[in-house]
Amino acid sequence: MINTPLFGKLYSYGFQIGFVPINILDVIPNNTPVKITQAIYYDNNGNEYITDAEALVQNKWQLWLWIHEHETLTHIEFCIPGEVKWEIHQNDLKIKCEHQATLMYWVSTVLNKLQLPVEASIYRMLTKPGEAKLLLNHYLKHLQLY
Repeated sequence: MINTPLFGKLYSYGFQIGFVPINILDVIPNNTPVKITQAIYYDNNGNEYITDAEALVQNKWQLWLWIHEHETLTHIEFCIPGEVKWEIHQNDLKIKCEHQATLMYWVSTVLNKLQLPVEASIYRMLTKPGEAKLLLNHYLKHLQLY
């Protein structure tokens, strides 16, 4: 359970939510084809590596294993079918998709995984698209500012 408030943005072709755990990727089925476009991590000596890991990662399960092998991962971008681009940068998640229904499916799935009220959160983000809104679960509702 998330016990801290999160900030989320919803705009025409994308969604962004701040500081999510890496297990947010559990919402993607394991056999989903994945194409990494960029990943940035550091080795034990502090050297930065930028890669596409294309030869190593073909599906979400392999992506999950690869991420756990690179504990110093700071940035990853990958695409899944439906032309959905996922980007995780220092635990901030962005999802970009030009197909509105597909985008809303992933937004709902992510909000459910984070145990946030889906309808209320989407409504809150749509009041001013592109502007960050505080998203709270029912345990933190008393913090809500309107």
